[in-house]
Amino acid sequence: MTYGNDDHHIKKISLSIQPSWSNNEVQASVTAQLVDDSGNLIDKADSVVGLVCIANTDAADNNLALATVDGILTGTQSPDIALPGNSLKFAQPGVAGFALAFADGDHHLRQLLVSLGFANHGNTGRISADAAMVDSSGHSASTESADAILVAGNYAETGVEMVMLTNQQTSSPQTVGFSKPLSQAVVLVNGFTVTFKGKDHHVKTIGAGCSGWTLNGTDTSKVMLNDARAFVSDDSGNTQDDQASFVNLVIVGIPSN
Repeated sequence: MTYGNDDHHIKKISLSIQPSWSNNEVQASVTAQLVDDSGNLIDKADSVVGLVCIANTDAADNNLALATVDGILTGTQSPDIALPGNSLKFAQPGVAGFALAFADGDHHLRQLLVSLGFANHGNTGRISADAAMVDSSGHSASTESADAILVAGNYAETGVEMVMLTNQQTSSPQTVGFSKPLSQAVVLVNGFTVTFKGKDHHVKTIGAGCSGWTLNGTDTSKVMLNDARAFVSDDSGNTQDDQASFVNLVIVGIPSN
């Protein structure tokens, strides 16, 4: 997300992704906000949100659970989510949106984070959320929530595999290995933290994730990722502290057989 040519304070930053589907077509409505108290808004032309779609097709897969939960307040958990059993092969939430806003005007940014967790209890589970935005003068967001998806599978699930990468902050290509060749893979953001070096600053551009991914051309059990990182910048050359900024990613692979 970016203001465009100039940097500004932050009053509110948010992302909402609302999917809908009919027959074999899935659509998503994306709303992103970056707002200060002086009427400066997000530059829509230069701001980008990368979307992936994971769907059950044909007959229902009783070994797999997909769920979405919106508006999980920071420090709380979602309602119970039905799971495909009490012994899980994988279960990871992904960020589907967030909302952070200062109540007392706009401010500089020191640190912004969105983090998701998951815990299961028998055949149900809950997603936990932590979202925060602070400056260096003691101001913190009063609106703090996250939207999440969950992908969970039991040990009989053969149509999906999953690998988790934590604390990623690099511009170098990375290779992620799976146990078998894949026909497709997608990457979800599980959470991120972005922190300015030294103190707080205006914001020009802020974001997290990876810039792209592909299957290895000669070994499709490997997924190649680029630029897995969290970043922020102002208009004076100030950028993120790479020792205190990172992104957590979930790579979901679909085996070819």
